Amino acid sequence: MNSKQVKLSLCLLTLANVYHYPSVAHAAQWNMKPSVTGYFFYDDNLQLTDQEEVTTGGSFVTAAADFNRKTETSHLGGIIKIDDRRYYDLQSINSTDTFLDLTANKQYERLVYALAANYTRDTTITSELEGTGSIQTVRDRTSYSIQPGFTYKHSEISSITFNYSYQDIDYDALASEFTDYTYETISFLYDYQWNQKTGFQVQLSSSEYEAPDIGFAGIASVTSETLTDSAMLGLSHQFNERTAFSILVGRRESKKKTIFPGVFSLLNTSSKDDGGIYTATLDYYFLNGQINTRASREVTPVGNGAINISDKLDASLGWRFTARDRASFNMLYIETKPDTANSS
Repeated sequence: MNSKQVKLSLCLLTLANVYHYPSVAHAAQWNMKPSVTGYFFYDDNLQLTDQEEVTTGGSFVTAAADFNRKTETSHLGGIIKIDDRRYYDLQSINSTDTFLDLTANKQYERLVYALAANYTRDTTITSELEGTGSIQTVRDRTSYSIQPGFTYKHSEISSITFNYSYQDIDYDALASEFTDYTYETISFLYDYQWNQKTGFQVQLSSSEYEAPDIGFAGIASVTSETLTDSAMLGLSHQFNERTAFSILVGRRESKKKTIFPGVFSLLNTSSKDDGGIYTATLDYYFLNGQINTRASREVTPVGNGAINISDKLDASLGWRFTARDRASFNMLYIETKPDTANSS
C-alpha cells in the first residue's frame, strides 16, 4: 500500500559573519584557506513532524579549511569541515559533525578524468530531513562515498559524460529505527550545445539500493533490494548574463525485492513502480547577491529499508553586505512517498 506524507515548509533566516584567513602556500602550487562561519537560528518545528513539535533556537558554527593544488591540466583539492550545532531548548541532540571532501581531475585534449570522495559523520537531524521529510529519532550516522567518472568532448559543441557512484551508510541505531544501506548509481549524459545560449541533454541512469537487514518482525538478515532505471531529456538556456534556466524530464522504473533467509524464503516479495521524474533550476544573479530555485521529483535512498520518491522545492536568497557580512534566506518544501506498488 502506498503512503504519502506532506511535509511542512522550512524557512530559515541566517546572518553569518565569515572570516577568511590569508592563503598559506605549503608548496609552489599548494594553497590552503581556513574559514570560520557562525550564525544563530530559530526553528518552530525542528524535526518537521506533526507530532510533538519541537521549537527551539540555537547556534551553528563551522570551522573549515579548503586546500587545492592546480596545474594547467590537473586539479587536486578538498575541504575539511567541522559543524558544531547547539540547540537551546533540546540540548540532548547537540552535535559536532565532521566532513571530508576530496576532488581530483586530469585533463587531456578531449578527455577529462574526475574523482570525488567523501567521509561524513553527522546525525539524522542533518541527513534524514531531505530523505524522508521528517526526523522521528535522532541517531548518529556515518557515510562513505566515491564517485569516479570521465567526460569526452566529441566536438566543440558536444560531449559525453559517464559517472559511477558508490555510497555506504551506517547508522548507530537499532534496525527497527534506521537501516544501514549501500547505494550504487551509473549514469550517462550526452550534451549538445546548439548555440552559445542553448543546449540539449540526454541522460540515462541505473541505480541499485541494498539494505542487508531491515529488521523485519525480528528476523535477521532480511534484505531489501531496489533497482531503478531512468531516461531523461533536457534543455538549458542562458537568457542573459544574469539569468539561467535548465530542465530535465523523463521516466523511471523501479523493481523492489524483499528477500528472506533460509526457511522463510516463502515470504519473499517483489513489486514494481514507475512514474515521471524531473529536475528544473532557475538562477538569477545580481550585483550583491543571487536567487537560486530548484524543483525536482527524484529517487531518494533513505534509512527505512527502501527508496522514496520525493517532490522537492528549494529556494534561496543570498545577499552580501560587505566582504565579511552576508545574509541568506532558505526555504525547503518536501513531499515524499514510498516507491513500491503492484506487489506480487
